[in-house]
Order: sequence, then C-alpha cells, then structure tokens
Amino acid sequence: FGIAQRLFGLDISEQKSDKPLWHENVRMYHVIDVTSRVPIGAFTLDLYRAPRKRRPGFWTEVALRYSEELGSHGLPRRPVVHIVGDVEPARGQRKVARMSLGQVQSLFRAFGDALQELLTEQEEGLMAGSRGLELDAVGFPGHFLELWALDRETLL
Repeated sequence: FGIAQRLFGLDISEQKSDKPLWHENVRMYHVIDVTSRVPIGAFTLDLYRAPRKRRPGFWTEVALRYSEELGSHGLPRRPVVHIVGDVEPARGQRKVARMSLGQVQSLFRAFGDALQELLTEQEEGLMAGSRGLELDAVGFPGHFLELWALDRETLL
C-alpha cells in the first residue's frame, strides 16, 4: 500500500482481531492520515477466487458510508469498503498466489474506487463518496490509480 502513502499521505495497516471475518483469507485494514493521525476509515480485502463470490473479477462494495449525522461521541461515522478480487490462491507446491498484469491493474482500479469512498470530505452522508457525482466522474479515481500499477517506483 506504499502508493497510498506516496500519493495521498495514508498509513494503511492490517487490523488483527480475535473476531472472525467471513473467510480466513479476508483481511481488514485501517486507514489513517499520516500527518494528523486521524482515522479515515477501513476496508476489507477479499482477494482470492472462491465459489461463494457472486461474480468473477475485481470490484468494490461500500459497507458503511461516511456520515456526520450517524457518527457517535461527536465523531463522524467513518466509511468501510470491501475490495473483492478474483486471484487464484496458491495451491500445492506453489507457495504464493500469482497475478497477471490485468489482475494487478484491476486491483489498482478497485483500490482507487475504494479510496474515493474512504477519502470523501463531503459532510452530507447521502452525497459522500461516489454518490452525487456525474456518471463520467465516478470511475475516474479507479482509472487514475490503475495508471500507477505500471509506475517504476510502485513496481520496485
């Protein structure tokens, strides 16, 4: 997630918990602003192909949208986003999962869509994230981040 720190000043760290998620391969991450240390939100990463998934490919689903009104203790409710992937898990002698270039680009696109929801500054929850945008603008963050999949510094 170094690209998120380089471009947006975000610290992304895995959230370890004794509470199970819906599958052992799913990971939960917290997103924090590097400068202010203010929590931004969280996302789950469900990267591997599985029969339980409703469709192939990579996509983003919003679980909770940002909302000033629905927060608690004087703080806004922070967004939570699911990033779902379609990578063949490691099996047998292959110890790590491998991704094609197209899959890497699709993952970057899905991550860009997730960041659009996470980084919203819209105070009105009904208009936060991708809501209220013109249709041609909704996909821009994902396509923008996809371009960074081939950046030399990102690849190293």
